[in-house]
Amino acid sequence: MRPVVVIQSTVGRWGFRLAAALAIGLLVAELVLGGPVAALRALPWLALVVMICWLLWSAASIELGADRLRLDNPLTRTDIGWDAVTGVRNSWGISVDAQGRSYRAWAAPARSGASMAQGRAAGVRDLQTARPDAAPLYFDLDARAAELLIGEEARIRHGRPDCGQCVQHVVRWPRIAVLAVLAIAAGLTLL
Repeated sequence: MRPVVVIQSTVGRWGFRLAAALAIGLLVAELVLGGPVAALRALPWLALVVMICWLLWSAASIELGADRLRLDNPLTRTDIGWDAVTGVRNSWGISVDAQGRSYRAWAAPARSGASMAQGRAAGVRDLQTARPDAAPLYFDLDARAAELLIGEEARIRHGRPDCGQCVQHVVRWPRIAVLAVLAIAAGLTLL
């Protein structure tokens, strides 16, 4: 059995942290220079920007587990049993075909000059040597390398008794609600 592999953008995680630190700095500056009322008026806007940065840059991931493939996008999550995976394509990102539909993943961007210069297009180190109960392995892969890895995992895990045919697509309503509340609160500061 192989360990859980998580594909997530390292640059996105650092970009989110930078945006959050910048927002905190701006909030403190607003508090010092403009007072508490000005800081309270700026808070919803800064929180909205930080939330959007987190959703777009840091929340997306692809998880290759023992029994399923999980595509965790900013506003949706799709769990696909390995037996249900019929194909994987990379065209401007990853598309996984299952049960007659195509599911997109935001976590692995299309191959670019930057990803090739960073070595993200290189192959993943041998996963057979890792213990199955080891902590998840995190990789920052472009779409082509992720396609190859997902295709290999689907071939290895196909037909095993613990892998299902099911596909579960879930809309992340709490994330949508938080975005709506922050947008409304930010809009109210304009009145």
